[in-house]
Amino acid sequence: MNNDLKKLNSLHKRVSFLFSVIVFLIYFGFIYLVAFDIGFLSNHFLFNLNNGLLCSFIVIASCLFITGIYVWWNNSFYEKELKKIKKIE
Repeated sequence: MNNDLKKLNSLHKRVSFLFSVIVFLIYFGFIYLVAFDIGFLSNHFLFNLNNGLLCSFIVIASCLFITGIYVWWNNSFYEKELKKIKKIE
């Protein structure tokens, strides 16, 4: 395996690990709220809906957004660089 491919593989691992950590923190932050601050989640905010519903929507939307960013990065940068490296070899 050449040096460029090793660098690209290392970058791919770092980016995927970073996005995984971000999703992990968001998800377990919500679990922490459920476990230790249920009073906050049971408060009502709009149209008699509670904060738990809002927080769960934010968790789902943010995880979808982060996944979309990763897919965009993978398709626009990683795959193009990988094809360039494979053409060279």
